[in-house]
Amino acid sequence: MDNSLVTKILLVILIIIILMIVVDKYFVENEGFESNEYNELKMNNSFNKYQEQQLKGLFVYDKEVYPIRTSISKPELDYIYNYIKISSSTDIIKDDHISPYTYSMKISKIDGKINSSRFAFGTKTNPTAIEKNIKQLATKLGITDLSKDSNDVWGGVGWDIEDKIIKFYTISNDNKIIICYVYKTTRDDKNNVINIKFLTKKTYNVNKDTTYMFKNGKTVEQHNRVSNIDNIYYKKYPELKEIISGMKIRGFTLDTYSEYDNFLNLYFD
Repeated sequence: MDNSLVTKILLVILIIIILMIVVDKYFVENEGFESNEYNELKMNNSFNKYQEQQLKGLFVYDKEVYPIRTSISKPELDYIYNYIKISSSTDIIKDDHISPYTYSMKISKIDGKINSSRFAFGTKTNPTAIEKNIKQLATKLGITDLSKDSNDVWGGVGWDIEDKIIKFYTISNDNKIIICYVYKTTRDDKNNVINIKFLTKKTYNVNKDTTYMFKNGKTVEQHNRVSNIDNIYYKKYPELKEIISGMKIRGFTLDTYSEYDNFLNLYFD
């Protein structure tokens, strides 16, 4: 074989190797997690493909949007990891207008402030396992009055760290009613919950395209399965375009939104 041809082939192979290294390094550095920690959690828990995506989403949001994992206590983080262990793609297929998890942002119309400390994790298809996890978490947080109405099953837990809120959700067997039990928290300098008190209860009437939230005598419309938001909201909330674009780049899709009390609430999955 001609020496010049061999040289060209070797050069092409070398370029391919370099490109593979660069691309791999790019995704490790930009997928939002430290690869060693991510891989250790993945390996220790034998996650399936869907569960790996759930873990990856958590790490991406944690690193690039809001530091979830360092803003909550160990029992709360354990709950999230346990949720990932039992999560299933069935949850996003059955009644797809109800997302089993969300990463949420709230934009103020008054000053444009963005609260990115809102997130929730739960299930519609594994009530036995999630009930166990919820009750364990409630006990460790010092809740002694956690109870639910009627025959609804426990569905999940949500947080609003900036507003010092933690929420426990139930869902009816036909997935048409969600009840949210809201607690106010006080944390120490290490983000452990040192005091927790029941605050209020919210009820959601869930439909395919619109969910109605009943809160403090008000009825709020929540729009589900949205592909885009009306242009009027881009005018009212100039930050909206950048938020949606940034979340899309990170792999999140806008699923639901609502507007009330001078705030636009965005929910991504």
